[in-house]
This record gives sequence, C-alpha cells and structure tokens, in this order.
Amino acid sequence: MQFHFSIGELVVIAVIALIALFWLIPVIGKKNFNRPKNGGDSKTKRPDGKAR
Repeated sequence: MQFHFSIGELVVIAVIALIALFWLIPVIGKKNFNRPKNGGDSKTKRPDGKAR
C-alpha cells in the first residue's frame, strides 16, 4: 500500500485527529481517574472517592 497525501488531505486528517483527541481525553479521564472537576456527578462516584 502506498500512502500519498496532499497538503490539504494532511490538514484535514490532522484536524480530525485533534478533534477526536480533545473529545476522547475527557471521556477517558472520567473513566480512569474519576476526578470531580466541578463537584458534580456525586451519584456515579463511590462515596469514598477511590478508583476501582
């Protein structure tokens, strides 16, 4: 397979990758670290606040 991208295609791919990263980082951060940013989501967290 040959990969031959023009500059425009590289820009589009980079933008899509950045959007995906910025969308995935908060989701992964909530699942892994479970940090309360604004003090909300107290129902989904365990009372002791420890991660599983």
